[in-house]
Amino acid sequence: MEIILKVTSRSLQYAKKKGKWSHAQIAIISPEFQANKEKSIDIIIADVITLKIGDNHAIWYAHNKNTGSKEDFKKLFSLLANHPDKKFRFYYKVL
Repeated sequence: MEIILKVTSRSLQYAKKKGKWSHAQIAIISPEFQANKEKSIDIIIADVITLKIGDNHAIWYAHNKNTGSKEDFKKLFSLLANHPDKKFRFYYKVL
C-alpha cells in the first residue's frame, strides 16, 4: 500500500518556534486512517521505519516519543522538513 506524507511549512515553523519535538507533526495526505489516542495504528514504511499513528491526518512526535519509533519519527521528519510542502510517496504496511 502507498502512503503520501509531507511536513508543511506552517507546522515546521510552529515546531521551530516552540523549540520542542512534541510539536512536530508529519501530515498524512493519503490514505485517511481511522486512528486516535485510544485506537492508534502501527505502521512500517519501506520495511524500515516504524511509526505509531494516533490521529486521522497526522503522525505526531507526541504519539511516538515513548515508543521504539521515536528515532524513526525524528529521522523521517528531518528528511521531509528539508523539503517543506513537498509530498513524498512511500510503501507501507500496517503492523
